Formats: sequence, structure tokens, C-alpha cells
Amino acid sequence: MGSSQFLISGISKATRALLDIKNSTEAIQAAVSALGQGTGVDRCYIFQYEWHNGEQFLSQRFEWVKDSVSAQIDNPKLQMVPAHLFPWVASALKKDEVLCGVVAEAEDPDFKELMQQQDILSFLFTPILLEDTLWGFIGYDDCVDERIWSRDEVDALYTVAKNIGIRVLWDETKANLLDINEALELALQGSKQGLWRWFIPSNKVHFPDYYLNMLGYKRGEIQEDFEGWLSLIHPDDLGGVLQKQSDYISKRTADFVMEYRMFHKDGQYRLISANGKAKRNERDELVSITGFHVDITEQRKQEVTYRLLSENAGDMIALHHLKARGLVYISQVVKEALGYEPSELIGKAIEPLVHPDDFSKLFNAANLAWSEKNKERLLTFRLKHKEGHYLWFEAKVKAWLGNEGDGKFVQSVSRDITERMKAEQEKAAIERKRLELTTLKSSFVAMASHQFRTPLTVIYSNMELLEMVVANESDAMGERVKRISGRVKEEVDRMTMLMNNILIFGTYEARQTKVRLEALELDKLLNKVNELYYLNEQDGRKLDVEIVGLSKLVYGDELLLTHAFSNVLSNAFKYSKGAPAPKLTLNFEPNQAVVSIQDFGVGIPAADLPFLFSSFFRASNVATIVGTGLGLPIVKEFIEKHNGTVLLESTEGVGTVVTIRLNYAQS
Repeated sequence: MGSSQFLISGISKATRALLDIKNSTEAIQAAVSALGQGTGVDRCYIFQYEWHNGEQFLSQRFEWVKDSVSAQIDNPKLQMVPAHLFPWVASALKKDEVLCGVVAEAEDPDFKELMQQQDILSFLFTPILLEDTLWGFIGYDDCVDERIWSRDEVDALYTVAKNIGIRVLWDETKANLLDINEALELALQGSKQGLWRWFIPSNKVHFPDYYLNMLGYKRGEIQEDFEGWLSLIHPDDLGGVLQKQSDYISKRTADFVMEYRMFHKDGQYRLISANGKAKRNERDELVSITGFHVDITEQRKQEVTYRLLSENAGDMIALHHLKARGLVYISQVVKEALGYEPSELIGKAIEPLVHPDDFSKLFNAANLAWSEKNKERLLTFRLKHKEGHYLWFEAKVKAWLGNEGDGKFVQSVSRDITERMKAEQEKAAIERKRLELTTLKSSFVAMASHQFRTPLTVIYSNMELLEMVVANESDAMGERVKRISGRVKEEVDRMTMLMNNILIFGTYEARQTKVRLEALELDKLLNKVNELYYLNEQDGRKLDVEIVGLSKLVYGDELLLTHAFSNVLSNAFKYSKGAPAPKLTLNFEPNQAVVSIQDFGVGIPAADLPFLFSSFFRASNVATIVGTGLGLPIVKEFIEKHNGTVLLESTEGVGTVVTIRLNYAQS
């Protein structure tokens, strides 16, 4: 047999293998072996192009070699070879061109080296295309002779490569169809849908297993023909089904869509939504009808329950289809709330009703409701009344699960809060006005305080100078000047204290007081206050201090706490002239630090106790004692800023106890 006859025989065997062998891998390997033997080459193989992470690679997939030639199928250098190393190869093959030649004459040094490492003297590459896409190529190597291929040989082997491409494409298409069919069956089973097909000439009806399972049956338990299907339909629905079918077959209606009840094996009827499409032959004769059945029993029950609840509720209940962005249902309350009949809104998008400034908020909430299905979201927005004005609504929004395959829904329960929003807006406006007035007042107080301080300082300084001038005078005039100067200095001190307290009070009333917390040793802070202000009282009294327990740190603002404690101690000394010295007890209790400041002075009338922490209020029995009525309000404000408490207990004629509780730093 001549070489051409061997080639023809090899091509014939390869073609037969591609046609007859079912397994794709076995078929292509058999074709490669037949071609290698038929061409008389030393090695025949197939390389496949593939993509990984955006880069194209080349790998050997099939191989046949003579007994005397070493196989290369397991050569790692021939797997995942970057295609860009030999761009001229891919470029020619993509153009459906054949490459052949003698290795020694190759211009690409990397290609020549790779081929020589495999002892290849000459080569032939024929492209394998899947339609217009390069899939790979089949190669023929000679390792003994520098073979020169004839035009007829090249053309014949080019045709075989085409056949291999057809087989690969056919296998991939078949696999894709199987995947699609499997996915379709899984989708139908998961969505509670049943595919059916009625073959008109034979009167047979094909029910897949998942269709039978939908009604609780196994194959063989129902008659699989048209009469068997009719026997399952509820008697009250049968007439309507036959009429609808007749109208569709005779083309009196364009759609084969209906709802009816079918008998389930459990003895109950299921509500079925059915639709179908006819297939006709070239003579317009009906050949078959194929369609879907969907069990909508539970959905209809939910709809009835939903409607009963919504129609008897005072809130406006709506069901929105997320993808279609339209209303599926809205309760009758919408007539009273927005002036629309439900029929005017169902099936339409909600966008025209929503205030433009609120739509993105509403749309995002609807999407979040589905990303967080178990979470109910509360939001406010404006909807347009039929008469054109907007009303405020508050809605609870959450995901609503219908039947699988129906899509995503969002349920909203809304109520009109327009009056509430108006009241809140008015309240907010009043609060803004109050803050404006408070700020204005604070600014005025700060300015007035500054303006008063200068003349008061001048007056006080001049009184001291006047006292120095008459210091050595012993006559009646000198004594009189000293008395008058003392009274003036007392009034200046009173005015200065008043200005200080008003300035502090105005600051915190305007919400401008900042609390700078730090860990403080409370016993040291109290000692510091005592040393600064109360060691040199004119009447010689000194504060009686007692500390109980081990010292612990408290979190506090040193400046604010100093203001608070100095105000309480000032009152204790001021309202107990001629009485025993006030007593300060610091008790480090297990959970809190407790500061108790007790005086034995005039006390406070019981009727005045409820008003002591009101601004500018002074007890009725201290009119002759200098004071501003701002000390205790400042104490209460500053202590409460530390999450502490202030308690005042007093008995007129006996004295007063102020108890301040502060949390420890670790609390």
C-alpha cells in the first residue's frame, strides 16, 4: 500500500471514530492515533488554547507516538505555555492558515529550541476552529526526516481538523443543552410548576415526574391522556376549561390562560394557574399544546387573608413588586388618605406619588428590606394627594415572600402623620427661636459683664487707695471713711459674684458648656478648693473635713466640679454666720463617691424647698444676706453633666445638708 493510500485509510478511520465513538475524549484520541499511523509521522498530537485570569495559554491534550519515539504528553513544559511566547503561531491559526516547515529553518529561536528539545526535524500544524473561534490545533512531527508536505496532504489533513472541530463543538453544544435541561427541571421543581404536553393526534398527555409530584401522584397512578387529565378537574370548573380550550384551538382567543381546581391525591383540590402555547404544522393543523401548571393554592389563601386584614385595618396597606416597581395591591384606606380608588393605582409605578426629595430614600429602603429580610424598617416620606398637595406618612416596610418565582415584593403599612409633622416642625421652630434668644441673651450677658467689670475694678481699687490714705487717721472722719469704704467693697464683691454667676449660668443655658473628663482624685480636688477659698474666713472658722474609705478616682471636669463645690461651700459659710463651722464628709462607698456638706445655719423654710434649684430663686428668710439665686442651679447642672446627683435637705433654724454623688472612673 502506497503512502497516499495509508493517508486515505488513516483519514477514513479518524472520521469514522469521530462519528461512531460516543465518548468525546475516546473519539478524539482514536482519531489522533489513526492520523498518526496514516501519515507515517513520528508523533501526532492536539494542543488546546484556554484562558486563565485574562491570559491565554496553550496545553497538550492528546498524543500518539511511534514505539521508537519518546512521548511528550506528560512533559510539563508543554502544559500552560503562555500563548504570547509564539504570537505568530496563534496569529496564523486564527486566520485558519496551516503552518508547516523544517525546524532548522525556523526564524523564532525560542520555537526552534523547544522543538529541538523534542528531537523534531519538521512539523505541520492544522487549525481546529469552533465556528470562527480558535480552539486549538493538531500537529504532526517528524523526528527522523525533514519531511516536506505536499499540497494534497495538507488539504486532506486540514479537512480532518475541521471534522475534529465539528465534533468538539457538537459535544459542547450537547453538554450545554443537558445543563440547560437539568437547570430547567430543577427550576420547575423548585418553583412548584409543572410542564405538560398534549399531543393532539394521539390524544396522549405527557406529565414529567415533578408534575405528578405536584399533585401527589406517582407514574402509573393516573391515566396519561386527555381524558385522564379532565378527570382530575373539579366538576364545577370542567365546563369553563373545555370552553376555553375550544376557543383557543379554533383561534377565537389568542391566549390559553386559565385557573381551575385539580384533585390532589390527599383528597383536596388545588387551585392551578395554567397557560399553554399551540404548535401547528405547515397546513396549520394543531399538532400539540405545551404549557405550565402552577399551584397557586397557598398564594390565593394569602391574598384572601391579606385582603381581609387590610380592608379592616385603619392603616394604608400596600404590596409593591420590587422589580416592576409597581403596586400589586393597596387597601381601600387609600381613598380616604390620598383620594384615589385602589383601581387607579394598582399595576402602576409609585414614583409619581412620592415627593422627589424622598424617592431615593424610599427606593433604598425597599431594597434594604430584601437584603435584610427579617428586619422591619421605619421611615417617613411624603405622598401626593389626588388634589395635588403632599401629605406626610410614616411606614413600616419589610420584605414579603410570595410564591417562588413570583418575584420580590415589599409590604408597607403606612399612616398619615401630617399633623404630627406640623407640630414637630412648629416645635423645632420654637426651639430654634429659643436657642437664638438664649444665644443673644448670653452674648448680652457676656458683654454687660465685661462692661461692668472695668468700673467695678476701678471702684474697688479706689476704695482700697482711700483706705490707705486714711489708714493712719484716728479721728471720727477716718473711721467713717473706712466704714463707707467697707460697704462699697462689699457691694462691689456682691456685684462681681453676681456677674460671675450670671456669666456661668448663661453659658450652660446656651448649651455652650463643654465637659472635659479626666481621672481625678476627688479628695485632692476638695482640699484644693478648701485651701483656695475657705482657710481665711473673716470670722476665723475653718471647714471641718472628714474622709472615709480608700481613695478612688472619679471621671470629672476639674473646672466644673470646682465651681459646683465652691458654690455649695460658699452657701454653707454664708448662711451660717455665728454658728459652728460647716462640715465636709467624703465617703468612698463601694459604687460611688459621696460628698456631704453640712452647715448649722439659718436653714430653709419647707415651703421654699421645691424651688431652690430654679434660676434666681432665693429663700424667703435670707433677703438680708447677699446672694444671686444662681448658685444651686449651677451646682445641679454641673453635677448632672457628670451623671451625678444632688440632694438638698434642710430644716429652718437647724441647718442644711447637700449630698453630691459621683461615679468612679471605672463606672
